[in-house]
Amino acid sequence: MTASLKSPRDSKKNNPVKFIIALSISLALVCQAFSQEISLEEILDRTTEAIKIEDNRKKASVFEFTEKIIFSKLNKKGECEDVDTVISRVRMKGDEELSREILYSSSDEDTKKKKKKESKAQIKTAFSIDDPDYSYELLEETEDAYIVSITPRKKKPDKGQIKGKIYIDKDSFLIKTMDFIVPRPEKLKELSMRFELARLDNGLYVVSDMRMNGYVKFLFGVVKFRFRVEGEFCDYAVCE
Repeated sequence: MTASLKSPRDSKKNNPVKFIIALSISLALVCQAFSQEISLEEILDRTTEAIKIEDNRKKASVFEFTEKIIFSKLNKKGECEDVDTVISRVRMKGDEELSREILYSSSDEDTKKKKKKESKAQIKTAFSIDDPDYSYELLEETEDAYIVSITPRKKKPDKGQIKGKIYIDKDSFLIKTMDFIVPRPEKLKELSMRFELARLDNGLYVVSDMRMNGYVKFLFGVVKFRFRVEGEFCDYAVCE
């Protein structure tokens, strides 16, 4: 009797399971070698730097946009019982407002001024793993975004601090969405906000949509109501 020798190719044919396992391990090692893992610290640093560059670009530009603010007073069921709408054409240089033309308003002068103040909500633009006021956590990583939580470090947050999530674009490291509550809002009992941001074809990085929900209570509780403010910002144009 003569013993037959099997070639490596014959072994693969005779052991398909082992061959598939070996191939899978090899592919996994290759993918791991080419994967680009990034730390939360680097995500925050790159986001802060990206926003800083965009802010400097805006400061050097004069631009216009159309602002539509809808203020809705809500009843106990959350339904709108009183709605005011103000549409304006706004000209700005960076964060400085140069002019404002009211194109349409369903409200009186006092309400117009109130809407103008509400539309100027500030967005946090600097993030750091060593932030003394906030702690961060990478909650999820999707195909095109990093989802990071932001939480005040103090058990009882300072007034005006935020708590929620920021959605960071993987390519540009610019924020796509900010969704948060204000645990201790100024002059309000409750406040939550959501901002949508985008880079436009003309190069500007701007807020495109805003939504705010709040609860007001004053005069020792005699006057109290819930409200919603919706903001739409469009037709951006660079003037200079």
